[in-house]
Amino acid sequence: MTPTRITRRSTRPSRFPARFAALATTLLLLTPVAQADEQTVKVHETFAEGIDHWTTTDDSAWELKECDQHGHVFCLVKKRSDYEPPHRSPLNIALLDDVVVGSFTMTLKMRTTEPYYNHRDLCLFFGYQGPDQFHYVHLGEETDPHANQIFIVNEAPRVKISEETTDGTKWQEDHWHDVKLVRDAESGRIEVYFDDMETPIMVATDKTFTWGQIGIGSFDDRGCFADIRIEGVKAEPAP
Repeated sequence: MTPTRITRRSTRPSRFPARFAALATTLLLLTPVAQADEQTVKVHETFAEGIDHWTTTDDSAWELKECDQHGHVFCLVKKRSDYEPPHRSPLNIALLDDVVVGSFTMTLKMRTTEPYYNHRDLCLFFGYQGPDQFHYVHLGEETDPHANQIFIVNEAPRVKISEETTDGTKWQEDHWHDVKLVRDAESGRIEVYFDDMETPIMVATDKTFTWGQIGIGSFDDRGCFADIRIEGVKAEPAP
């Protein structure tokens, strides 16, 4: 069933930080979706408490909706947002506030609402240290050097770092897909799983950003996200 709109995100100014110097060094997780001990971060985001603990590149591109299958879901409703990144990179990003990790595993439900075309996509972001320094996964319908790859943005336009990928991410209409992202900061290994949780569809190795925020979004398409679970190692921003 198509999700129904229940609220509109406020038009408060974006708090999209370039660095994280303002975060408390203890990185206490103050949002209702997160719990932590001395070393670990555990998050289960159902969006039942709203979306105020998410920061987007363009608030007008996102809406909290409700669907029968997953309750509250966070949706991109604007194909091309008003955000202009400093370098060629995704336009639609929502970051989970106050959660900074090194190694982690993230699972979630994802659903495209974009009509078929060869580059329709949804994305996952990690190691986010600023709008010009982060990693992201592009789950694109068809593969080429700029689609269906793992990328790095490092003070320059995005660059493919995938060592393995498939011929494309086969999104199904009106279907929620299971996705898993695994990041080992020590080895640099990155694995992406799509529906099959045993065999990765993408693999990369990169140690450029070994800590940072986690986010969801797309390059320039619409879709919805639900039931996000994160378990990782708490990290502190480097000076």
